Amino acid sequence: MVTGTIARLERSLATGKHSPSIATVRKHVKACGKNPCGDYLSIYRIFCGDWFLSCLLRALQEADQVLTSVLAKANFWRQWAGTPLNERQIKVLNRMLDGFDGKLTNKKWATIGKCSSDTALRDINDLIARGVLRRTETAGRNTSYELLV
Repeated sequence: MVTGTIARLERSLATGKHSPSIATVRKHVKACGKNPCGDYLSIYRIFCGDWFLSCLLRALQEADQVLTSVLAKANFWRQWAGTPLNERQIKVLNRMLDGFDGKLTNKKWATIGKCSSDTALRDINDLIARGVLRRTETAGRNTSYELLV
């Protein structure tokens, strides 16, 4: 019984899919008690310590990513604070700074900005002239744009 309980606990902690709550681990550890091989409370501390540290590491890495993107966005807007932009330009630029998937095209600008493709192209050309955006190397219908950060 004790071996099966510890094995289930080890499997649960090792997979990381269903990390047990502290109460669950505590219940299993109390049920196991002690044996000649050592104290199960030590096993609990080792497994949960590793589990907790790995969770903490993931949380810190994710927080670092979020903070990096927030600071990049703040620096971008600080750099372009004196530049007059319309609402569509601000909306699309914020979308790009928040992690835009794919390439920005005239059609995507028109969709995000809820405007015609002609208006989108005027907005894009205005930002290119100001040095906020640049055309990528593709041309024609595949023309895309990227931020100059």
